[in-house]
This record gives sequence, structure tokens and C-alpha cells, in this order.
Amino acid sequence: MRVSHCILILKRDFELYVEMEGLLSAVIDAKEAKKFEENYLRELEQGNIRSTTKFEYSWSLIAQKNIESVKKGIRLLEELCYTGDNEAKRDYLFYLAVANAKIGDYSRAMQCNDQFLSVEPNNYQALELQCEIKNKLKSEGLQGIAIVGGAVAVLAAGLGAAAVAVLHSLSMMEALLEECVSSEDLRKFERKYYEERDNGTVNNRTMFEYAWALIRSKFNAEVKKGIMLLEQLCYSGDDDAKRDYLFYLSVANTRIGDYPRALNCTRKFLAAEPNNRQAQDLEKIIKERMAKESLKGMAIVGGTAALVIGGLVGIGMALSKK
Repeated sequence: MRVSHCILILKRDFELYVEMEGLLSAVIDAKEAKKFEENYLRELEQGNIRSTTKFEYSWSLIAQKNIESVKKGIRLLEELCYTGDNEAKRDYLFYLAVANAKIGDYSRAMQCNDQFLSVEPNNYQALELQCEIKNKLKSEGLQGIAIVGGAVAVLAAGLGAAAVAVLHSLSMMEALLEECVSSEDLRKFERKYYEERDNGTVNNRTMFEYAWALIRSKFNAEVKKGIMLLEQLCYSGDDDAKRDYLFYLSVANTRIGDYPRALNCTRKFLAAEPNNRQAQDLEKIIKERMAKESLKGMAIVGGTAALVIGGLVGIGMALSKK
């Protein structure tokens, strides 16, 4: 059965939406969720899970309030990306976008949705979702770029030339490195961070939002504070999150001119995701800046040497006249 047929069944069974807002807030009935879970576990025990069963179970997880359930659904969808045909992958992309939007990972949601729209540019639901995500990004101040990671990169490779179009050029990476956060946004995330800290527990998402705002400051002291927060997050996040933190650590260190550390972070990221375009662009920029700094150093040394040599020549000439 094609995934598009599954979607129709799921829409009927869950009595969900046509409106995108309804899709993002949809919650599956507990009995329905249990049914799909039992089907999945039964086939798992038999050693032969059909893609249809796996998709139904993943969607039942995504349509729950519990964030951990949604994340589990995301992992199942990503697994399906390795085995489905291109048409099925497009459907998985859309639901990955929905799932990531539900848990507030709008950067990943936008990346998945953009990939889907590169193949189906006139899809109404995807266009609606795009508007919803952009509104969320704008309202929450997360104007950063998405990390193209994991299954999304694999998916892009399987969707043909249109979907593999370069989404983030070197010029966009340069723009990211020069972007400055507004004082209003910085204060907003700062207040939220300190409120949670005063209450005894700071959510990882809150810490990341504050760190992301800090590393876009025009003041090096604030960028360094953001770096410290990102380094703390590296000890508490899961592996996928750590890769993202590494990328942003690289961006932050590049902004303050600590190129050796920035390059080290980028290479660690690329060790896990060697084909990540954004990290490759960032690595190239770092190397170019290091080369420029090296040339500047040589020019300074050369200038000093010229003065010394000139001075020695002058002394020699003076001595020869005596």
C-alpha cells in the first residue's frame, strides 16, 4: 500500500484536520494509538515489519502530547527514509516537518518542509506549514539556519536533482557569521533563562535559545558567555543535539576569531556528518580567514624586519663614514 493511501486512512481513523493548525495540535485517541502500537510490536516479534505498519505507528506517536513519544515517531520516520521509494520519502519528509514543528525544532522542520516543497512546490498543506513555521521562527527569534543532519541529508540525496539544490551558499554562511541579535531579543531570552534558573531548573531549549542570542552579539564578552552555555549543553544533550551544539560552537568561535578552536569543532561535526554542506562551507571560511591572518602576521613581521634592516644599514653607513 502506498503511503499516500496510509495518510488517507489515518485522516479517517483519527478524524484529523485539513487545516494545518489542526494538524499541528492533533492528538490521537489512546485506543487508536494502542492499536497501532500492538500491530507494530506484533510484526516486530515476527521479524517482518511492513513500511505501512511502521508509518502508522510513527504517526500515532507523532500525534501525541508527550514530547518523548513524538521524538520516537521522528526516529521511526527517519528509519523509513532509508527504505522507502522517492514518492514515499516525500510523504515522510512532510510528516518529519510536522513532527519537528510540534516539538519546537523549527529549524529542522523548515529544512524538511523546504525539501518537500522543492519537489512539490504547489502542495497546499506544505505551503501552509511553511507559513506556520516562519511565524513561529519570527515570534521566537530563532532566525538561525537549520542544521541539515541525519536522515534529512539522506533523504535529499534520494529525491533527485531538484531536491539536492544547494540551500545554503557560502554567502549565506558569511551572513550568519556577521548577523547581530537585537537587544530586544537578547533581553527576552535572557529574562527567560534567568527566570528558569531562579526556579531551580533551566530547560535545554531555553539555554540554547539564550546561547544562540548571545553568540550573535556584537560584544565578544557576550559571545564568550554563549560559548560557555553551549559547552555546558554538550554535556547534557543527546548525540544529535551535541552535533548541533558543535556546529554553533564553531560559528561562535569563528565570530570572535578563535579559528583553531572553531576548526576543531567543525571537524568533529564533519566526522559525524561528512557531507553536511553548511559545515563544509564553514570549514572553508575558517581556513580562508586563518590564511588571511597568517598573511597579515607575515606582513607585520616583514615590516618590522624591514625597519630593523633599514636601521642596521643606516648604522653601517654612519660607521663607514667615520
